[in-house]
Amino acid sequence: PSPLMMSNERKRVTTGGVRFNLLSRNYDLGCEFIFNEWPPGSSTGKEKYIHEGIECGLLLEGELEGEMGERTYHLKPGDSITYRSDIPHRINNRGKKTARGVWVNSKPWIFSVK
Repeated sequence: PSPLMMSNERKRVTTGGVRFNLLSRNYDLGCEFIFNEWPPGSSTGKEKYIHEGIECGLLLEGELEGEMGERTYHLKPGDSITYRSDIPHRINNRGKKTARGVWVNSKPWIFSVK
């Protein structure tokens, strides 16, 4: 198979209004490489959640609010965040613009369970 993946070939999952786009052909790389889009008012869930691994995210556009444990972090374009996924967390877009970013989950879970 070609190492190039066209945008129309991507696997996509939508949860809580957030659109997750797998940037690699499969998720057997030992991680998930994802382009995320959070429309205004969307969130990764009604409640914080946990899963295995570590997440790293780079916000490209818009603004996000990251809730990790008892702390809240505000991300703007160019900001990155890294956190353990076993800490209860949730990402929200409380802004008026769609937020877009690239995320890596060190242990595949979004596309391996959907």
